[in-house]
Amino acid sequence: MDKNININVRFSRDDFVMSLPFEEKIFYFYLMYNRKTNHRGIYNLPLKFAEFELGLSNEKIKNLIKRFVDYGKILYDEKTEEIMILDWYKYH
Repeated sequence: MDKNININVRFSRDDFVMSLPFEEKIFYFYLMYNRKTNHRGIYNLPLKFAEFELGLSNEKIKNLIKRFVDYGKILYDEKTEEIMILDWYKYH
């Protein structure tokens, strides 16, 4: 069963988010609000799951993850496929 997710309108008005190219905005939005998210902003995100939901290749997903790690917005453990969104509480 899917859960309802409240989307904070401040997300789209954030200076960092507004500065992103479209593809990165959509990916960051996906990281914040996909159905795997939880109340802590730390969750399991298998690449296969993200590939299926976003319709992007494995390499493209890895590239986007690396960009957001480099931006200091997420941490990602390739071994456990866990993600931590560092600005989680800013938008929730």
